[in-house]
Amino acid sequence: MNPNVLPDTERLAQAGTISKKIGFKGQFLAELFDEYPSAVRSGDWIFVCVQQCYIPFRLNEVQYRNPHAFTFVPELGCKHWEDLLPGAEWFLSGVKPVSKKSEKKLLLGYEVHDLSAGCIGTVTDVLEYPMHLLRQVNLPHTETLIPWVDAFILEVDKKKKIIRCDLPEGLFRMNDADEGR
Repeated sequence: MNPNVLPDTERLAQAGTISKKIGFKGQFLAELFDEYPSAVRSGDWIFVCVQQCYIPFRLNEVQYRNPHAFTFVPELGCKHWEDLLPGAEWFLSGVKPVSKKSEKKLLLGYEVHDLSAGCIGTVTDVLEYPMHLLRQVNLPHTETLIPWVDAFILEVDKKKKIIRCDLPEGLFRMNDADEGR
């Protein structure tokens, strides 16, 4: 490995998280925070935080799904890394953000409160689709997906870890039709 690749941890900026492994060819899905849109290309190096160590990985075959989600194949060296990457935070070195940190980042563990339904559950996952992000929310006996659309989000209270929304009527009744069959 090139010794110039090793990071100066003072210059590292968290740019996203590695969501999950995709398929069987060693591909991973990564989230890229709003302040770093389309910041990586094939051949670039990222630094993945594994057990409080910043491990460099060279990216092969980077393909963007949207400006904030891409798939990549890292140069791993061994299969052991495949189990450690999903869920890990990843960092860029020497890259400046293009905007201030977005509240859309992850928000895992935040409670979701709707104006009419009250507290509806906790965000457990983020699903990335080409048109927008979806938040997976656990409800008492099921789970639902909530589109992350600016028009629905009223406020994100970081201190209390609450997302206040005005969700469309009937969003939670979509599954009720299946239960009656």
